[in-house]
Amino acid sequence: MASKIPATKPRRKAKAGRAGATPEAMHVYGEKALKRLAWLMENAESEQAQVAAAKELLDRVAGRPSAAAEGAARPGLDDVVARLRALRSGRRDG
Repeated sequence: MASKIPATKPRRKAKAGRAGATPEAMHVYGEKALKRLAWLMENAESEQAQVAAAKELLDRVAGRPSAAAEGAARPGLDDVVARLRALRSGRRDG
């Protein structure tokens, strides 16, 4: 007798009124998340965690590369490094 695979429930869509979904909260937590990723990239014990944090930082700061956007203008490495340094020093510009 074949066992039934339980049906999965569809995910609920995020609502704007939920806690933590405000633009202000996203800015604060987003900045904290980027700082944490930068810390992990430099201080994590495993090299695998450092590489994963570096990839996540680059994806968020420079944008994830895609085949469609390959020819589009993207920030250069100097721009990315400047933005990461600004984040690290606590400035909100850059």
